[in-house]
Amino acid sequence: MHVDQVARLFNEAAQISSDDADVHIVLGVLYNLSREYDKVIGSFRTALILKPRDYSLRNKLGATQANSVQSAEAILAYQQDAEKNTPPIIFIDEIGSIASKPDKTGGEIEWRIVSQLHTLMDGLIFRARVIVMGATNRPSNIIPTLN
Repeated sequence: MHVDQVARLFNEAAQISSDDADVHIVLGVLYNLSREYDKVIGSFRTALILKPRDYSLRNKLGATQANSVQSAEAILAYQQDAEKNTPPIIFIDEIGSIASKPDKTGGEIEWRIVSQLHTLMDGLIFRARVIVMGATNRPSNIIPTLN
């Protein structure tokens, strides 16, 4: 069976059991395979409404946003979650997608995102005593101020 066929079956299941968060999570994973990031984000957001304290799901949503050129939204989502939830630990998977060194062809958007991340971290750590951790498989790509 092809991924599209499986996704169609899970879409049907989501219509029948719209209150089943796991169906929406699986849909998000399936959409991720086909790089349909807007649909992934929609599926994960729906699942989070049904499972608001699922921290693993929150991380999946943030990582998807970061990898789909929605880094600013990912940072804002991490900030809102840290302010609402305890324990106040933020783990940013694939932080290189959010805070990589801008390339020489411009990079203005990248610098704004990094600046927003710095502001978030400074404010959260001071206000809420939040622990922020990040992971990447490209450590040489991370801007030095985050090391």
